[in-house]
Formats: sequence, C-alpha cells, structure tokens
Amino acid sequence: MRKSVRVCGLVSVLVLVLGSCTGSDVELATTTTTTGPVTNATTVASTTPTTEPPELLVWTPCGSAECATLTVPLDHDDPSEGTIDLAVARWPAQRPEERIGVLLYNPGGPGVPGTEVIIDLAALQFGLALLDRFDVVSWDPRGASEAAEVDCVDDPGQMLLHDPTPETAEEEGQVDAAVGEFVAGCVERSGELLPYLSTVSTARDMDLLREALGQEQISYLGVSHGTALGSIYATLFPERVRAMVLDSAFDLSAPLPDYLVQRAEAEERALTLLLDQCAADPSCRFHNDGDPFAAFDDLMVRLDAEPLIVDDTEVGLGHALQAVFAGLFFEEHRIWADWSDLTRALAEAQDGNGRLLRDLGGLNGIESQFAIECLDWPRSAWEASQATIDAVLAAAPRLGPLYVERPSVCGMWPVEPDPPPPLTGTGAGPILVVGNTGDTATPLKSSRDLTQHLEGGVLLIVEANQHGAYWIDTDNLCVIETVDRYLTDLQLPANESRCIPGDPQLHPPASD
Repeated sequence: MRKSVRVCGLVSVLVLVLGSCTGSDVELATTTTTTGPVTNATTVASTTPTTEPPELLVWTPCGSAECATLTVPLDHDDPSEGTIDLAVARWPAQRPEERIGVLLYNPGGPGVPGTEVIIDLAALQFGLALLDRFDVVSWDPRGASEAAEVDCVDDPGQMLLHDPTPETAEEEGQVDAAVGEFVAGCVERSGELLPYLSTVSTARDMDLLREALGQEQISYLGVSHGTALGSIYATLFPERVRAMVLDSAFDLSAPLPDYLVQRAEAEERALTLLLDQCAADPSCRFHNDGDPFAAFDDLMVRLDAEPLIVDDTEVGLGHALQAVFAGLFFEEHRIWADWSDLTRALAEAQDGNGRLLRDLGGLNGIESQFAIECLDWPRSAWEASQATIDAVLAAAPRLGPLYVERPSVCGMWPVEPDPPPPLTGTGAGPILVVGNTGDTATPLKSSRDLTQHLEGGVLLIVEANQHGAYWIDTDNLCVIETVDRYLTDLQLPANESRCIPGDPQLHPPASD
C-alpha cells in the first residue's frame, strides 16, 4: 500500500460511501426547468407550481398493507420547479378503537425504501403494541422512490473492481477515472434530481407526509441514517413531534473526521473480536491453526496483488474489505450477513473461491446513498488533515486504509451541499436514543453524542455487537418493551439504562 494517502469517507449501513478531497472537473450537464420536455423521466413528474398543502392520501390495498402516493415539490424553496411522487405504505392499527395516531418509520440507508418493510415485514419488524395502536407508515424517500430514483451507471458494483489502495500512478489513474465516470453518469442520468436530495429535503417531505395523513403530530421510529432524519425533523419541526425513537444513532452534526475515527475504531475492534473468537474455536472455518490474524493479513495482500475471478468479475481487496464491513454489522443470529458467513467467505477466498466474498460485498443502493450523503456535509468536511489520517490508521491498521486511501466521490460531487442546522431538537420534548455497545456502523459514542446534543435526549444502551437494536426476536424483549412503552405511554427509562440480550429486565445506569 502506498504511503501518501488521501482521505476517504464513511461507511453507511448497507454500503461503503467514499469521500475525499480531490477536486472535480464535472459540472451539471442540465438544470431543472419548468419548460420543455423532461429528459429524465424519473425526475420531474409535474411542472405545475404548487404552494397548496398536500391533499389527504388515497389508499389502495397492496398485499397485507395499504399504499398511496405523496406528491411533494422537487424544490421546497421554489415549488415552480415541479413535483415528484413518493410511494407510501401503511399498516393500519389492528385495534382502531385504541389507536393513538401515526407512527412514521424510516429504515435508514440513506435512501433505503421504507414501503417494502411495511408491505412485507411489518409483523416481523414492530412489536404488537405498536401494530395494535398505531397506523405504521413508511415511504420511499426522494432518491429511492421509483418516480424519483437516482441512476448513475449500469453496474454500481464496478466501483469495487479497482484497487482501493493503488501503489502506482497507473492504478491511481484507473481508480480516479472510475470515480469520474460514476459521477459523470449521475449527472447525465439524474442531473435534474441531484440538487434536491439532501436529508433536510427529506425531512421537509416528512412534514408534508404528516400533513397529508391529517395529523397535527406524529410519532417516529428511525434506524441508523433514519436517526439523522429524525433529529433534523425534531430540530426543524419540534412542535409536530409527539414521541421519537432514534435507534443506532448517527450524529450528522458531528465533524466528519471525528466520525471517521469512531467508525474505523469500532470496525477494527469488531474484526479483532471476530478473529479472537475464531482463533479460540477450531470449528471456525477461518481458524488457520489458531492464527486467523496472520491468515487475514496474508489474504488481503494476496487479493490486492491478484484478485480472484468469479463469473468474469474480479474480486479483489475492495470487495474483501466491503464484505468485512458488511459482515461485521450483525451478530450470528441476524438474518443478513453474519460473522459465520464472513468467516466462511474468508476461508473460501483463501482456497481460491471468491463468490461469497463478492456477494457479501455487494453495493446495493450506492447511487442514492452517494447522492444524499454528498449533500449532507459541507464540502470542506471531506478534506481531512494529516492528523485525521494518522488517527484513522492508528485506530484501524487493518481496515483504516480503505478510509484514507480511496479516491473522492463526494469531493467530485457537482452539486452544492445542503447540510442541516445544528441538531438540537429544542422544543420537541423527550427523544429516546438507542445505542449498541458493539455497533460498527454507528458506534455507541455517536449515539451518546447525539443524545447530548438533543435538548430532551435520553439514551438506552444495549449490550450487543449489532447494528440496530429494535428487532422482534426472543433475545431483545427488553428493547422491545422499553421502546414500545415509550411510544405508546410516553414512559421513558432513566438516561443510560441498559438492556442485555436474553435478559428481559431493564437494568439501571452503571454507577460509574
């Protein structure tokens, strides 16, 4: 790996998001207009100016749920720019006579569609207390909704084909060209949409959704980047919040370099734990005679020098590190990439088969995530000092290089950022923040910091190595009951109370 480094970016829940401090020669090829044909059919659904409040939603059956369409301004500051349509889904309260109101849900991402959770997974995602007493509603946010979806390239996975730690000028040129091609593709295919995809814009969509649902106030449950959305909403529209839960909190108001160090440190700690467990367990697929650490380092060097080939696709260091990030997000009992899958993927790659490594390192949703996150921080945030680079590498010698050596996407982004104001939630009332002790995507410190920034923040700590705490399963009863009790009855736990998986009891804050 080369010694001269460039800052990269953060890793969101589902996908590695790259950022750096390179300049850009890419400019928007088109601008939104209210006259003439619309060249991007997925961008502007209507060019009729509107300043009227949204009409109440019209619901139609879809599976076990109900679906509707919310029409919002493309540009909230200039409704004459036209409108876009966002898909919405609702699971009606199962006990309407005891209905409290509407619970809005955002699964994170950023840019992850929420309607499929309501349509396909509501009974598995939410506690019975919530399903009985709330209309649970989610939507596909701008950038991910079918009628307003970001499209950049035919195969976003190509972003991982290039060496993330180029040692030669030729390799650097190849990676820079790939990033430039990706950004240019976003401009060509989605240029009219790109300026309007910030999380601030989605928070304003969320308030129009509240209005279209006929609600004076809403309750809210957001996960991961959905916590950034929630904290922005609570800051912009505090009087419209009845109750809010921010699960696995992402503190968008924190300086990006600080978050990078937190994130790299958390991931390195989880990787060390995984390899320690594997070393102590001869049945671990990546045991390697008790020294999986040396085996891991050797495998990364080999993949950097000579990628494996799977279905005519190179699976090299980029895929491997992305697979590690994805696999570390969840414990063994989770339904997505888990640690047993990750150790098996590493073992198979060691034997020359990179298929599982490729699958774990997929980049679903990368286009909308770049388009949103590149607007959520000031452009200067993507420029890291040498001190930050050194801190990342010191915190994560195995995984840190991907943060600081990869080239820029957000540094090349052709649209001016739209970062949120300082996140305070002033006037919104109590907000319950939930943080896992071993979360690699949103470290506990991020949840604690956001709690302190919010005027009414209360932190619930969950002792678990996972991302996302509110899951309907047998070992999370403490979290489910604590969150449901707050959302239904507005009863909060003491700040920094703890839940332990397998133990239904809520534990008091630690005395230290």
